[in-house]
Amino acid sequence: TWEGQRKWASKMNIHEYRITGREIPSDKKPHPTLFRLSVYAPNPVFAQSRYWYYLRQYKSLKKANGQIIQIEQMKEKPEKKNVKIFGINFVYRSRQRIHNASKEFRDISKLGAVRQLYMEMAGKHHVNFRGISIVDVKQIPPGKAKRESTKQFLNPKIKFPLPHRVLRPASKQFSDHFRPTKGTTHYCQIQHRSRLCVCQNVLRQIQIKYR
Repeated sequence: TWEGQRKWASKMNIHEYRITGREIPSDKKPHPTLFRLSVYAPNPVFAQSRYWYYLRQYKSLKKANGQIIQIEQMKEKPEKKNVKIFGINFVYRSRQRIHNASKEFRDISKLGAVRQLYMEMAGKHHVNFRGISIVDVKQIPPGKAKRESTKQFLNPKIKFPLPHRVLRPASKQFSDHFRPTKGTTHYCQIQHRSRLCVCQNVLRQIQIKYR
């Protein structure tokens, strides 16, 4: 149902399953061809449903005439300090027609990149989960990245300035719900005693000096 889809889609509990199946052996075909497919789904039941959908679409093999040989969940150990670039080729169905597309994502694991894909396609293009068919997920070396949103992070001298910071009290007894002056979030490298008071005084002196 759509409600069940929304619940797991909000949590994004997607796993990679490698499913192997074949047509039921018969006298004409005692040794049918095996078909192995990698499917991204929240659980094995949903993965089997997607598996038979692809086989029926591309190999003309229905679930009634086939059987599942093996279902294996692929587990990947993410490297928390090593961010990789993943390129995803996929097909999605819009309101008008079917599109071939490719995107690049930075993440520490393959499943993280796939989750980003589903979230971005749902937010920007309003594409349902069933409307996306992932063709290939592969790691891309930094020199072959094409998207500007990915290439901007390849600069070794990149900086992330934090001009505004919210200074919070050390304990609950120093917190104030009401203050006589407006608070400021401008960052100040001063060892202050009473939190925002010293920073506010310094900012006032700077404003008076440069008027």
